[in-house]
Parts: sequence; structure tokens; C-alpha cells
Amino acid sequence: MAGSLAPLLAVCEATPTLTLATVSPEGTPAAASLFFAYDENLHLYFLSAEHTQHVQNLLHDPRVAVTIAPPAQHWQEIRGLQLRGTAHMLTNAAAEARARAIYAARFPFIGPFGHMLAQMRWFEIAPHWARLTDNRIAFAHKQEWVFDDDGFAPLQ
Repeated sequence: MAGSLAPLLAVCEATPTLTLATVSPEGTPAAASLFFAYDENLHLYFLSAEHTQHVQNLLHDPRVAVTIAPPAQHWQEIRGLQLRGTAHMLTNAAAEARARAIYAARFPFIGPFGHMLAQMRWFEIAPHWARLTDNRIAFAHKQEWVFDDDGFAPLQ
């Protein structure tokens, strides 16, 4: 599976929430837990209110860090994803509709919340770098990927 995003997407599938790290204009770090959805290229989608600290931070500086990790009870079960990338608010109807469809497919419970969703904004995180840690393979097993406009490549 070298060159595949499958192990990263499997971590996303196993975990409904991510931790989003941003930095304020003053340089103060902040972290927020958010439900997220993802596509086959490891772009992550979330919705949030524009007034929140994490949104205000990413509007000032779009560079973000993300962690995604399924629960583990033993060290042999630890696996997770670290990601760095850029986040942006979706501003056109087609991009918002795509994000909404991806998100609703993962979280069908949002359907009845349509009136509340109208007050929220959709965001996309495009990865630049990702690291998978998977102790199920070996203790402290790590793989890394880099992303650019042409796609992704695993680092050896």
C-alpha cells in the first residue's frame, strides 16, 4: 500500500472528531475538538461559527495542525494521524454544497439541524504534511506523506 492514503483514511473513518490547533494574532496557541468529515484526498471538512476563537485564528493565519486518534486502551492499539495544512472558509455555493454532502453522509443526524447550520460556516483543511503513527504494526511505527497541488507522496 505504499503511496496510498488508505491507512490515513482508515484513521479518519475510525474517529469522528479531530483536534484543531491554531494560533491567535498575538501568538497564543489554541486547540479545539470538532466533528469532521473527509474526502479521498484527505481534505478535512468541518463547520463552525465565525465568532469562535479557532475560526478567528485561522482567518488571521490559515496554517493549522490537526490530530486524529481513535481511542486506545493499550499501547499496542495506539494509532493516530498528525497533519499540518491550511484551512479556509468555503465561500462559494458549490464548495459549500460539496462539503455539506460529505459531512451529511458521515453524520446523517445533522439533517434536522438545517436551521442552525444556516448560522454556521463550512471550512476545508488542505493537508501539506501528514504522519501516521501505528503501534499495531510495530512500536512507534511512523509513516509520512507530503502533499502539493499535484497530489501526495509518501516519504521514505
